[in-house]
Amino acid sequence: MISVQPFLTPDQSREMVRIGDATFDAELRSCYDDLLTTRGRFHGQSVKAIALCGPTCAGKTTTAKKLQKLLEEKGKRVHTISIDDFYYDRAYLKKRTKNGEIDFDSPDTIDTKELSLTLKEIFDDNENVVEVPTYNFQKGTRGEPRLIPVDD
Repeated sequence: MISVQPFLTPDQSREMVRIGDATFDAELRSCYDDLLTTRGRFHGQSVKAIALCGPTCAGKTTTAKKLQKLLEEKGKRVHTISIDDFYYDRAYLKKRTKNGEIDFDSPDTIDTKELSLTLKEIFDDNENVVEVPTYNFQKGTRGEPRLIPVDD
């Protein structure tokens, strides 16, 4: 019988996760500090949007929530918009596939026209409130949009 020894003990694994989380939080705080201080490359300009990108399960939502918390603690009004809310309805996507399997990682599953229009409205100085779609994964359809105030 072959005995497999774990590479790390449970205590070492916990410590590795703790260090990783602390390092991530420090790096995020550094980015946050750059957004709010004179050291930042955005100094003097109003930051209306911050985009986070990365592959599935890379931590975009977690990062957005942590950054939102940091900014709100400083009195900034923050709203998150998820690319997931711009998925086409599941029935439409199934019609577009050969075998009915939907690859939600494919850019073809995103209604980029709607996303583009929404972002344009956010940056349009004439808009005070923007409707942002919401996607219901259980139903596979978009639900009622949510309203996001965008006036300064």
